[in-house]
Amino acid sequence: MTPVSPLPRRAQNRITSQGKSLAVSASSRRLLLVVLPLILLCGPFVTEARAEGLLDALQSRLLQAQQAVRSLAGARDEQARRAEELRGATKSLTDELRRLDEEIIAIVGKLREAETDLVRLESEAEALESQIGDQLSAVQARADAYGSHLTILYKATRTTALEQILSSRSLGEAVQRMVAMRAVAQVDTRLLGQLRRDHSTLLEKREALALTKKTASVRRDEIEASRASLQAARDEHAVVVVKAEAEAKDAEVKLTDYDRQARDQVSAIGAIQQQYQQQLREIERERELEAQREAEARAASERATAIAAQAEATKQAGASAEATRQAFAQVQATQTALAGQARALATVYAQGTVVARQTATSLAGRSGGTPAATRPAGASAGVTPTPIAPIAALAQRPAPTVVSSPSPVSVAGSVRTNLLQPSTLGFVWPVTDPDVTTEFGERNFAQSFHTGIDLAKPMETAIRAAADGIVLKAGLAIPGQPSASYGMMVVVAHGPTLATLYAHLDNRGMPPVVKVGQVVRRGQVLAYIGMTGLTSGPHVHFEVLVNDQPINPRKYLPSSMG
Repeated sequence: MTPVSPLPRRAQNRITSQGKSLAVSASSRRLLLVVLPLILLCGPFVTEARAEGLLDALQSRLLQAQQAVRSLAGARDEQARRAEELRGATKSLTDELRRLDEEIIAIVGKLREAETDLVRLESEAEALESQIGDQLSAVQARADAYGSHLTILYKATRTTALEQILSSRSLGEAVQRMVAMRAVAQVDTRLLGQLRRDHSTLLEKREALALTKKTASVRRDEIEASRASLQAARDEHAVVVVKAEAEAKDAEVKLTDYDRQARDQVSAIGAIQQQYQQQLREIERERELEAQREAEARAASERATAIAAQAEATKQAGASAEATRQAFAQVQATQTALAGQARALATVYAQGTVVARQTATSLAGRSGGTPAATRPAGASAGVTPTPIAPIAALAQRPAPTVVSSPSPVSVAGSVRTNLLQPSTLGFVWPVTDPDVTTEFGERNFAQSFHTGIDLAKPMETAIRAAADGIVLKAGLAIPGQPSASYGMMVVVAHGPTLATLYAHLDNRGMPPVVKVGQVVRRGQVLAYIGMTGLTSGPHVHFEVLVNDQPINPRKYLPSSMG
């Protein structure tokens, strides 16, 4: 064994100080080993408690809204009953008002008839008075003539019959005079009696007409009183009808307001239910992320345990200068290896960024977009990065070439993937048990040559990385245009020349959960199925790109046909 030459004191002091640093780091790591499990145990409980609190709050709001809807329903039913009663009362009052109007119209008709009768009776009375006047004039004339005749007779009767005979020229003349005087007296007596009888008849008619006129006037007054009474009742009833109609209208307005409030509450319940479902999805996503964080924390804890054990061993071997020097050399070698891996990772990311931008340019050319294809600073065309395992294994495998005509490995249809192991190239299906609706190379409404395969699943189904890699793009294919081209998409680089593309992702409720530059593992959730871009239904468009050229993805995916 070759003896070890003693180290200079300055080197020994440096090694000693580094040994102390390792000891301090070991104590810190031991503290981390104690704290990290507590974080792993408490983290899920804090998240679950917060999620349960949010769900309880939403459920409380939902119950309150439902109770408000029930209260509104009860109040609305009571108001509807009140409105129906008011409508019935208003109809009854309106019918009664119509009946009163009809009675008033009938009474007015009778009143007009009575007034017409009075006018007729007045006319008849005037005619009768005229007849009575004429009859009185005739009686008076006849009385005057009768008086003259009586005077003549009186004078005649003052003479004796002998004087009449002696004054006549002959006996026949005397007889004729006496006969004539008697006839005149008889006629005058008969005419005077007739005139008296006619006068009496006219007086009786006048009395009867006066009585009829009085009766008609009384009847007219009674009809007028009835009309006035009905009109007063009608006016009072009209006021009641107007009031009832106003109350019925107010009840209808309140009923409409109850209906509006009920619709608002139902809309609020729908919004709360949607928020509740969204919160459930967020909780599920948070649980998945928490599971990832727990896995990463466990891995970090394992690494910390290993480093702590190594530091502890280094501390125990610190008594020997040779052991300390060897530990220092090992630390330097580890740092150098880590630096090399970091430079390789940076080179892969830079080269992958170029591939992503070239892929975006190619995709924009196929879908109508025009993104800029510029090479980032520091990325040389001649640089061949060293991939990090397991990416290196995929990158070093020969890539299949693109055929000029479609040659799908399998026909479209349902694929059972839950029992499949990763392919020989290390790939898995991005979604579980999909329905393949369009194969590679087929024609559809958006592409004459389909550059991938379409995997149909319900909205917001999780999409997972097909293999380990680095996220090169997570965003819209054409910025600002979610309905154009591939819509929301994620591109993952699996080496300098190999990448996978996932398109038509959801960009609203469940946007992508990864960022550019993030290292992802096979099976890790990247995004969720949506309907962005040019699509006719929820699915993920999955592409495999080698040197920016699309390859049939079935050549990389595990086959269910053996």
